[in-house]
Amino acid sequence: MAFPASEYITCRLPGRLKMLLFLIFLVVTRPEVSASFVMVRDGLPSCFIVIAKDAPKAEQYAAKELSASIKRISGAELPVRIMNYNDIPRIGHAILLGQGDWLKRARFRRSVEEMEVLGGQGVIIRSYSESEPEALVVAGKSSRGTIYAVIELLRRIGVRWYT
Repeated sequence: MAFPASEYITCRLPGRLKMLLFLIFLVVTRPEVSASFVMVRDGLPSCFIVIAKDAPKAEQYAAKELSASIKRISGAELPVRIMNYNDIPRIGHAILLGQGDWLKRARFRRSVEEMEVLGGQGVIIRSYSESEPEALVVAGKSSRGTIYAVIELLRRIGVRWYT
């Protein structure tokens, strides 16, 4: 089940979201091109969240918040792992959160170039599936930008906050 990038999951009842067999998040890289990244399948996590070993407190908080929100939506808890890019298993999916050493890789050059143009609170949410591990980069130019990136990711998959 895939959701078009222009549509959001709009459901106010958590039970309805839990009935989804899997959750697919579409990341728009350009208006005419999109890629999909599976976070949860059949109620089980199909990826994990990676933060750098030297991640600031704000990025650690963003990782915990993303994991907790996905658990509330799907019932599956995405594990948060602290590691460098070379330590990530080559088979599987990883959400690369924040300013880790992965951004120095040629594979992610496009995200880094876009980030240079952004202001201090700009965000990048982009999937990379051309080689292993499949990755979803969720980052900002600053720690605050990374928190905003997580909020935007959650907003795109249907999370809403009400007062």
